[in-house]
Amino acid sequence: CGIVGGWHPDIERGVDALSHRGPDARGIIKLGALSLGHTRLAILDLDPRSDQPFTYGQTRLVFNGEIWNYKELRQELQGLGREFVTAGDTEVVAAALDTWGVEALPKMNGMFAIAWAIDDSTLFLARDRYGEIPLHVAKQRPFFFASELKALKALGCAAQSFDDIQPGHYARVTTTGIQQIAYYDISTRPQMIENDAARKELFILLQNGVTERTISDVPVCTLLSGGIDSAAVAYFLKQSFPAL
Repeated sequence: CGIVGGWHPDIERGVDALSHRGPDARGIIKLGALSLGHTRLAILDLDPRSDQPFTYGQTRLVFNGEIWNYKELRQELQGLGREFVTAGDTEVVAAALDTWGVEALPKMNGMFAIAWAIDDSTLFLARDRYGEIPLHVAKQRPFFFASELKALKALGCAAQSFDDIQPGHYARVTTTGIQQIAYYDISTRPQMIENDAARKELFILLQNGVTERTISDVPVCTLLSGGIDSAAVAYFLKQSFPAL
């Protein structure tokens, strides 16, 4: 998918520049002077009810990526009385942010770039723990963001006049400034374990990682490069899909 938005009078140009990222649907929502745009590549809940921008409660959201533990989060939110009308992860992300605000981010296991707002005074941007999904922001005013630099350029961002939302960070953005805040910290302290234990742990981590990434309402595929990494992914996919 592609996301774009900010305090810009013609977000439509940014959406057009991201059409290749989302051929299944596109949309724009305006909250006063602030706009949020989205182009959708449908993976979970293919129904148009999950198209974006998505509104839950007071929260307006555009989201690129996938949350692998969205079913567990939905159950937790249902326990708090939140109700759902879709079967995918987008509504869960919106409901989590509407319920917990930025405290929802550490609860999300996945790869994502998220933009959300309640009104046009403050925009929130967030990126997954390891920065798997890109999210760029123009440093010039008025501020605007996008999944790709070509969308920023379409909106008039000068070359090199952009920044990245850092992995494991969220940003609080207003018309006057941007503040990036870490919500996740990668420990740099090495943990020494025996070879046999390391092999077993690596096997489990790879198995769980591949299994999580098979959550989809469309066919799942993998790419083989001939290396040990892609071969390992194919091995674990074979376990998840014995018919392959």
